[in-house]
Amino acid sequence: MLKVGITGGIGSGKTHVCQLLETVGIPIFYSDIVGKEITNTNPKVRAAIIELLGEEAYKNDVLNAKFVASKVFDDKSLLEKINAIIHPVVFAAFEDWSMQFEGHKIVALESAVLFESGFDK
Repeated sequence: MLKVGITGGIGSGKTHVCQLLETVGIPIFYSDIVGKEITNTNPKVRAAIIELLGEEAYKNDVLNAKFVASKVFDDKSLLEKINAIIHPVVFAAFEDWSMQFEGHKIVALESAVLFESGFDK
């Protein structure tokens, strides 16, 4: 099975390309959507984020994105740590997800941070 990465900045056409691929039957893994779900539902990820940033990292049982952004985007080392918590779990979810498509010749992973996260490997 060929695993294809779709990446690019905001407005670059990732969603459009993914929609076109889906119309010809290629399954798409939307890493941003899965990543958000994981940060809200995976107990190990939640615990690690809270340990790193404190209880304020979650509000009403969901990631407090505004608070997290205020912390990690001013501190590159915190951003790297949060990425090290989330990205491996998202990649593992992609690997698990792709197993259900063993009969397909191609699956695709959509990720704005494909190279930065190491998903290209």
